[in-house]
Amino acid sequence: MVKNLPQKNIAYTAITTLAFVMACMFNATAQSLHAAIWYFDGLLYDFSSTPMSLSKIGNDNWNEVIWYIDADGHHALTVADKVLYDSNMEPIPTDYGWHRGFFVPVPNNENLVYYIEIGRCHLIDINKRSVTDMEYVIDVDAITHISVHNSQCNKVWIIDNTADTVWHEYLLSADRIEKIRDIHLDQENFKYPLDKSGWKLGLSVDCKHYTLTNFKLNNNTEVYYGDFDRQNGNFNRKASYDFGNGYIGILWSAIAYDNSRIYYTLLTTDRQYQILEVPIVGGLPMYDQGVVVLSKTFTYPITNTMYHAIDGKIYCNEIGNCCISSISIDDDGKTIYNVLVSSSESMISNSTINQFVSTWFMDDPCNPCADMKPPKIISE
Repeated sequence: MVKNLPQKNIAYTAITTLAFVMACMFNATAQSLHAAIWYFDGLLYDFSSTPMSLSKIGNDNWNEVIWYIDADGHHALTVADKVLYDSNMEPIPTDYGWHRGFFVPVPNNENLVYYIEIGRCHLIDINKRSVTDMEYVIDVDAITHISVHNSQCNKVWIIDNTADTVWHEYLLSADRIEKIRDIHLDQENFKYPLDKSGWKLGLSVDCKHYTLTNFKLNNNTEVYYGDFDRQNGNFNRKASYDFGNGYIGILWSAIAYDNSRIYYTLLTTDRQYQILEVPIVGGLPMYDQGVVVLSKTFTYPITNTMYHAIDGKIYCNEIGNCCISSISIDDDGKTIYNVLVSSSESMISNSTINQFVSTWFMDDPCNPCADMKPPKIISE
């Protein structure tokens, strides 16, 4: 159904320093290809080449598949029609049906991959084509969660934001999944009633900042921004803002690749779908300096998704606008909006879910040399 992609003197100090620098260069972990292939709503996004290519998948059943792409960009696992498949689309034998969930590879051993459903967790050995049903009960919904490596990259944070006033944080490692804390949301810190179906939490590409919206039609127009600590999993809110009476809902948000701005998709009271660009200055969003990048009429209330991609762009599934679009920044710092695919009828649904680990989009997220300043090389 889907094929794999072709897929101690001055001289001594100088020499040893150069060797260390070269080791860092050659051992650097480049940006992974886990997110090189997407299957969204009957379309194949292929980021393995430049520019990316977009094509239609013939089998309509691919609207609801859940996929796993390995670090080399190869299609490795699929869940479809309650069946688990290997890279050749051959069923892997199990004694139960597979429901909506998400894949997370085990840190430091990507031959092992967790598949997490609500109330169930499985560990898949890709090489052995075997599955172990784990004893951990982890109630995380596949749609409303984020996953991100911790600062040492030996564990993965799984953060569930499906509850109205309590979020759950877990740490996933090679041998266990442990619950770390419940994050209790104080209603006094939110202007509008909290609604679990509306939470949209996203991290910046460097995973140092977060953006948060809570969409509820005709009710919630407040947004939030702050810092995220990969070491301890803490969120530190730095700003909140109410867009006010001119809007009936904030659909989604995403922080630009260079952390220079936040993009919001919104619905206005005069029936406009908008993309708003808010600059970040001195570590804080300047909401009063927001600029409308796009404004177009919508015929009925819509939702959409916004996902980072490894080509440096943000891709939007404009559900109800019947199109797929991208947002990028040109060399002059100007935002470019581009429609990639459009249709006379809605071809986009909520069936496909975000499978990405946020750290997959970082450059060298786990390279110990990544933050090293280039030393002076002294030669005789």
